[in-house]
Amino acid sequence: AEPAPRAAEPAPRAAEPVEETVTGDWQDIIDQMALAGLVKEFAGHCALKELSGKKVHLVLSPTQEHLLKTTQKDRLQEALKARFGPDVKLVISVETPPAETPVQRNHREAREREAAARASMDADPNVNAILELFDATLDRSSVQPRSTD
Repeated sequence: AEPAPRAAEPAPRAAEPVEETVTGDWQDIIDQMALAGLVKEFAGHCALKELSGKKVHLVLSPTQEHLLKTTQKDRLQEALKARFGPDVKLVISVETPPAETPVQRNHREAREREAAARASMDADPNVNAILELFDATLDRSSVQPRSTD
């Protein structure tokens, strides 16, 4: 016996843009777009507020508002269109960012690495033995973390 015919299933719909807010790491998105130079610097001063199917909303700190007067905003818009599609719209508001910008995070991480390097030098028994032996002092401003390259 043949199986009973099934009701026609609706044709699959084309994927629709996601409208809810999506969390994403703005630095990862910058890296995916392979931004370079001034447009990368501009993007790095922004924080991601919203990423949806049709809108990328960035926040720029009032202290960086002068960056809006450059052509970098247009270049960023083009890079976002290439990454997310031709309908995506870039919105930039000038306000206190809701999260660290990539530039702020890089500066904080650099300060943390420098502090850890200084703490490591202070705790190193060999360094302390040399300082004691030669009645020396450590120029703490010269202590730098190892390069991760």
